[in-house]
Amino acid sequence: MKISHSKLEEVRKDPKKYKKSLEGEPGFQGRPGRYRYWQFATRKYHSEGIEAAEKHLVKLFRNFSENRKSDRLLEDHVSYLHQYVNDFIELGNEVVKVGDKINIEINYNNVLGGEVQRLDFSIDGGYEVYLMIKEDYIWENELRFPLIQHYYAKELGCDYGDISVGVYCFSMGEHIVEKFSQTEIEKALKEVDYISNIIK
Repeated sequence: MKISHSKLEEVRKDPKKYKKSLEGEPGFQGRPGRYRYWQFATRKYHSEGIEAAEKHLVKLFRNFSENRKSDRLLEDHVSYLHQYVNDFIELGNEVVKVGDKINIEINYNNVLGGEVQRLDFSIDGGYEVYLMIKEDYIWENELRFPLIQHYYAKELGCDYGDISVGVYCFSMGEHIVEKFSQTEIEKALKEVDYISNIIK
């Protein structure tokens, strides 16, 4: 079974309930919302620059009704795009990958998958991994972050201390990183193994 890392806290809360929910029919997948389109534009920025990213965002927003409210929301999201770019430039990092797809094997034929916004080479040395969150919350308590740190340490062949994991918070307009200890990572690996056994 493949579990999205964004759903891991839901699984963690009640593994049996989550497993049962998968037995039903898959839900309807609608079009992406404005926040998701904004994420697409940030990726465009890293490949083609801010002008191309703005044009891409404008084009994507044409999927919504054109009215005064929609125009205002587009202006807001262009502003949020510039906020993202400015905060990224302040970091001084070098982008290694954008929209990286990860697959973390967690035993019992289960895999933790999904996308990672960016993998950077830090100006201070080592690597920084960023996910996107819309609103600020205590994300550091989520199980996926130490697991992602473990995954990239293995993928890049480096020590845990060389990898930081964090978020870009849309509402705050800033990047925040954390580094988990070996003890915290080992604890997370044991917990996800326990969860995986329940939903196998």
